Amino acid sequence: MNTRIVIILTTALLLGMVAPLSAPSMAAEPPSDGSSVTITEDTTWNQSSNMNGQVIVSAGVNLTITGDITVEPGSSMDVQGNLIMNGGSLNAVNPPSDLQFWSAYGDSSTLFLPESVGTFTIEIFSASGYNLSNYTVDWNGIGEENMEGDNHTIVGGVAPFTGGGTLSFEAILGEYG
Repeated sequence: MNTRIVIILTTALLLGMVAPLSAPSMAAEPPSDGSSVTITEDTTWNQSSNMNGQVIVSAGVNLTITGDITVEPGSSMDVQGNLIMNGGSLNAVNPPSDLQFWSAYGDSSTLFLPESVGTFTIEIFSASGYNLSNYTVDWNGIGEENMEGDNHTIVGGVAPFTGGGTLSFEAILGEYG
């Protein structure tokens, strides 16, 4: 065999042995510099950190959060795929006061959480100067709970839902908090 071919084959084999066997996970942690990140493959955020920027989770992709993520003002997350909260949390530093799951034009609203796996806690907080009295909340049709005061906690995802789960809010007619 030609010496030149032997050297080329040996070099190729050696390089193949030191190359990683799998591609690294994209966006292994949230952006912290105000940048925009698009997640295009299954990713896990397993460390506690701050999120400062925009995150897009592409359709068909899972973002699993097992760490505690602090969301800085002006940050956003557009989940077109699946957001899986596995013991982690997303906590806003200064949540917007105009964020509403029900509108001024209606008395009910829903929030759909796709592919809810396992159990998790949903914490609902009212905007400053308001409270949750005279509103009810229901996780996936299990049963309405009356909300009172400035926060309410509900447990969701009692069993794996292959199609996701729905959190429903409803105002008691004529009475707003």
